[in-house]
Amino acid sequence: MENLLLLHTKFLIPRLRPDHLSRPRLLDRLQAALTKKLILLSAPPGYGKTTLLASFAYETASPLVWYQLDPADNDPKVFLRYLIEGLRRIFPDFGRTVLTLLDDLETRIEQILLVFLNEVTASLESDFLVILEDYHCINSSEVHHTLEFLLDHQPPQMHFLISTRVDPPLSLARLRARGDLVELRIQDLRFTPDEVASFAADLSLTPVQIRLLEERTEGWAAGLQLALTTLAQKPGQDADEVIQHFRGSNRYVFDYLAEEVFQEQPPEVQNFLLRSSVLTQMSADVCNAVLGTTDAQDLLGYLERQNLFVVSLDQKRNWYRYHQLFRDFLLNRFHWEAETEALHLQAVAGDYYAQQSLWDLAAEHYMMARSTDGLASAIRALAPAYLQSGRVEALHRYIHELPPSFVDQEPDFLLYRGHTLRYRGQIEDAIACYERACTLYQAREDQAKVCHSLTQLARVARSRGHYRQAQRLAESAVAQAGEQDHAE
Repeated sequence: MENLLLLHTKFLIPRLRPDHLSRPRLLDRLQAALTKKLILLSAPPGYGKTTLLASFAYETASPLVWYQLDPADNDPKVFLRYLIEGLRRIFPDFGRTVLTLLDDLETRIEQILLVFLNEVTASLESDFLVILEDYHCINSSEVHHTLEFLLDHQPPQMHFLISTRVDPPLSLARLRARGDLVELRIQDLRFTPDEVASFAADLSLTPVQIRLLEERTEGWAAGLQLALTTLAQKPGQDADEVIQHFRGSNRYVFDYLAEEVFQEQPPEVQNFLLRSSVLTQMSADVCNAVLGTTDAQDLLGYLERQNLFVVSLDQKRNWYRYHQLFRDFLLNRFHWEAETEALHLQAVAGDYYAQQSLWDLAAEHYMMARSTDGLASAIRALAPAYLQSGRVEALHRYIHELPPSFVDQEPDFLLYRGHTLRYRGQIEDAIACYERACTLYQAREDQAKVCHSLTQLARVARSRGHYRQAQRLAESAVAQAGEQDHAE
């Protein structure tokens, strides 16, 4: 896969707001931990993990890779391809051999990892850091095993930093016992009273109000930000009264304040917030095209100036994303108020990216839109390249989102599903898919596809040591092939 097919915004370090609060005590701990194999930032959402890491990334002199994870990275070959591309951005000559192996469907992940580690050992002399942001998006055991293998055989110059909402299923206890792990958790990330006072300096709160605010939010960065935004928007209301309405549940605090912040916005801003929430990453051009607007640049600038939980992804202020919790709130509200329009805009976003042949992004939006036809078109476009490059897990996820009744009547998709199941070791299920596809192709008198289906069955039989059955299937495939067809 060429680099241009990768989503390059995943490597961008979020731009810090001019008024962000520097946290030297945590930055110093991160810098001192760079000698360890793994640094783990583990805390619920809203504890300032991303801002802390972005601040550290801009201040440290160590070469680093910023890799923003999302659900599309639940495929070991996708994970490795992004990791390698990130390294090539700071070490341009790195990774040529291992990239070749990634394009080979037959090469096992273990072999690719060995070549990757050998290349790191042989060609990269200086220490470097790989930041894996939002690792909680990963639920694939294969990706977890891939990272576990890298940690177990880690060259001394390579270091990882994982930021996550939940502890990853890695051998943390072993790393901890060996002194190879540094952890920053809720108790470390909580804002201290002095930090709360600095954070709220513009509002001229009294020491008693600062202390009450720290107690109510329990040092939760998102809660503080939401609270300060609400206080700033209600200058005539008693601050004690606003702060007293806080609750101990972080989720409750967020829901309450998100409603307050949202309802204070003009109707045109509310409308833009809701409709633009269908996009995981936003630029003015994408918003205007998908939402049918003409003023997206002005609205994005307004959101940033008002601190409405929008994060700038680049120095030129072309790309933005919402704070994930705020986007979740907006999406939930949008579906509650206008589900039909929300699904329609997801489909429009899918069509927009499909027209640009960005089928990966199109597929994600079609899934959110529950568009069977759209997702099917994306799968047809992606399947050949995915199978050739080994992105089988991603293909399996897309096919799994299609209605079973649809797949059962579409022989091409049965073949795709058979390939993914075979890769996952579900051989009997793969055989059933191939056989069903063959039956449908026969009913349609598509001799070339019948030949292809029989060839896949022959390959499975041969891989299981059933050589006579494989020979019979191969002979049947040859018999089905027309003059212009060639059995594999």
